Amino acid sequence: MASREHHAARHRRRDDGHRTTRRRLLPAVVPLVVVVLVAACTDAPPEPVRPTRPLRADVTVTLGEREVVLDAGADGFPSASYFTYAWQGRTYGVLSGGGRHVRYAEPLAVPLSGGEPMGGLEPGPAELDRRAATLDGVYADDGGTLHGIYQAEHPLRDPADDSEPHRSLAYATSTDGGRTWIKPGYPDNQVVTAPPGGEAGEASLLVVGDDLYLFFAQNRQTTMARAPKADGGRPGSWRKWYCPTPEEREQAGVADPKPGERPYCDFLEPGLGGKATPISGLKGNPFVTRNDLLQAYLAVDDTVREGRVAFRTSEDLQTWLGVANEPTLPEPEPGWGYLAASQVADDGSSSTTGLTFWLYYLEWNEPASATRLLVRQRVSLTPVGP
Repeated sequence: MASREHHAARHRRRDDGHRTTRRRLLPAVVPLVVVVLVAACTDAPPEPVRPTRPLRADVTVTLGEREVVLDAGADGFPSASYFTYAWQGRTYGVLSGGGRHVRYAEPLAVPLSGGEPMGGLEPGPAELDRRAATLDGVYADDGGTLHGIYQAEHPLRDPADDSEPHRSLAYATSTDGGRTWIKPGYPDNQVVTAPPGGEAGEASLLVVGDDLYLFFAQNRQTTMARAPKADGGRPGSWRKWYCPTPEEREQAGVADPKPGERPYCDFLEPGLGGKATPISGLKGNPFVTRNDLLQAYLAVDDTVREGRVAFRTSEDLQTWLGVANEPTLPEPEPGWGYLAASQVADDGSSSTTGLTFWLYYLEWNEPASATRLLVRQRVSLTPVGP
């Protein structure tokens, strides 16, 4: 295999390789119409907000030079998206994989160094997460407690068959800023599971107002769940996004949509074992932020595995549309690939981005235990027109 230096040189992006495409600029925010419908559940969530206009964005998107942030060696670390969280006025970066969880006090540093182990999130001993545990997102409440969502993987019947359903999402907490964690109620600390025979995993976490949102893959289709922020994401607080079938709407006394209207959907199904409806326009495990320039939500998803960087935007988290071109990543060396894209703002936030921010992703080499590189490229959004 070629050396890492040759690998980096081969992936170096030149200025004339940047690609841009024009779209339409978001007009000023206009009033929203709230539609009230009756759901077939006793604890129905607030009614969904329906936009009164289509989402548009006139921007060009440019990717900057590739930078190697971390050369992780050959121990399966990292394997999940890089993200950050804030605690007591400081921002920390987080990487997980290979049974390890590490936080970094200088989240934008290149190279990323001086990481501190995060104890208590190691795999096992129960079957729930004995194969692997990777921290996917962290929320800090007003009292300083960190609430974490991690992907739990139980052992495979056939270790060579990773397609076997084996993932769920579980809950952990920390009261010392992330140095040490506990899994309350373990192994009964799951928060999101698929119906029997399925799996749910590969999540990202976003705080929106008084709620927490999880974007995840259920049976390899992208969907979401919501929990009150006051509950911290604890087990039993999550409900999945679901669009009832015509038969279910009839049983609940909900009218069928009129021509041109959306079917009724809301956070109706329980996080544990509930059904979920795929989100239109997203693929795999999206990483979602709120973008101040667009005044909309911005996602980057699993198309990075295909060597493309596909940004999507939404006003309501329900319908996602492309906002820009899809820049291509350099052709990787044989045996190498891309995964786990994320967004980090210039101030280190992975919740809110702006005119410029960083795209992080992993470059990895087969087999799974081989070399991993965390790399980043600067993203610039340029408004078009007056």
